[in-house]
Amino acid sequence: MIDYGDVPSCACVIETRSSGGAEHRGGSAHQILDMMKDELSRAEFDGRVVIVQFQNRKAVGIRPMQVEIKVGDVLQCPADVLISTANPWLNLSGGVNGAILSAVGPAIQDELHSYLKSQGISAVAAGTVVKSGAGNLPFQCILHAVAIDPFYDSSIDLVGQTLRTALGMVIERGAQTVASPILAAGYGPLTIPDFGRAVSPLLSDSNFDAITLTIVVRSEEHRGELQDAVHCTANRA
Repeated sequence: MIDYGDVPSCACVIETRSSGGAEHRGGSAHQILDMMKDELSRAEFDGRVVIVQFQNRKAVGIRPMQVEIKVGDVLQCPADVLISTANPWLNLSGGVNGAILSAVGPAIQDELHSYLKSQGISAVAAGTVVKSGAGNLPFQCILHAVAIDPFYDSSIDLVGQTLRTALGMVIERGAQTVASPILAAGYGPLTIPDFGRAVSPLLSDSNFDAITLTIVVRSEEHRGELQDAVHCTANRA
């Protein structure tokens, strides 16, 4: 079993040599090691020499996750996936949730309540992300990200963990473009710079290479605050 805690967050090139010549493939370290785990167990790889090189991601043309910050309405920002704020009861009430309910009608709310019923629970834990359809909105699906607890408390670590879970689900779908509002800073206790500090560590995570995350805010002032926080934290890291 591969322990990713021991794997550098960088680019990786794999070379397999056999009597038929050499083959080269590239990707993030995690992607390549997942591929090796499956392929190297097959008989067709018997007798081959495998060379793995860890390299700077930019040197082999791998683009790290990009963050764009826009002012506007997140529901009108076309993307493969929308990450939406959510409460533990998955109620579409207020903020972006209320806007989804108004735009789509009860279908998504019914889907979320059906999910809770199917799990035999009335609420989900903080950090949970639940997928639903997107109705007539310009997304393939909506990921409802619960970045608050039942008392509407949160933290930078919780928001970062929730975003990491959501982006992992984006990768599983093969999606590349994501739209999101700020999480846990409306009804939750975080500030806009706090949200930026939660996002910043994700930029260096090779699992999310090639994703473009568009964060939509309400004003130019908010855009400036968020941009400063994301880039200042990234530079310190």
